Amino acid sequence: MDFLNSQHLTAQDGYLHVFRDPGSYSYGADISQPGRGDGHTITVAASATAVKGRQYDVVFRWDAERNRFVSRDQDKAVQIKQNDYVMFHFAQALRGQPTCFVWGRTDGAKDKDPLAFDSRLLSASEAFTHFFMSPGDYRYLVKKSMNVILVADHRQFSAEEQTKAVQLPTVIVINGEEVGTKSVKIIAGQTVIWAVEKGDGISVQAIVDDSKRALS
Repeated sequence: MDFLNSQHLTAQDGYLHVFRDPGSYSYGADISQPGRGDGHTITVAASATAVKGRQYDVVFRWDAERNRFVSRDQDKAVQIKQNDYVMFHFAQALRGQPTCFVWGRTDGAKDKDPLAFDSRLLSASEAFTHFFMSPGDYRYLVKKSMNVILVADHRQFSAEEQTKAVQLPTVIVINGEEVGTKSVKIIAGQTVIWAVEKGDGISVQAIVDDSKRALS
């Protein structure tokens, strides 16, 4: 079974944030507490018109020698426009790689100030993605709503069916405590996207076996 918890990201996960406000943001991926981002920045230029944003990608990898996550050289100073969005995701996992979360601070913010964005607390216009590698029934919580992803073994399908499925990610829309699709059937190798349309402080947390306890 895959590990599924938006508060603890793995190499199979992604986190998307839409930048609604212009400004400069420091960002990083950390294990327990937000760091200082190693000087990595995302600069958002003001846009005169409300156009549909473009996607940019920031990729982290685990640096075992430094015991921390680092981003690619080309991601050290990202330049985007208002309403563009960034997909934070990960390179192939290394042995011993821990889970983490992605965070961002506005320019000049102090450590005690609220974060500008935090993958542990999803809010409107953000998304969490998970690439399912292992078949099984994944029961998960969003707030108090219990839901399920039914992942079939890819070997039950033809190569053509697998290829078609992988190209079609499944989108689940979250409105506050309401989950748009409570039961989804996919095959191993597909990605599920949880898109938050309304709400804040939201997470997607798998249930541990039959104990009805969310992973923490």
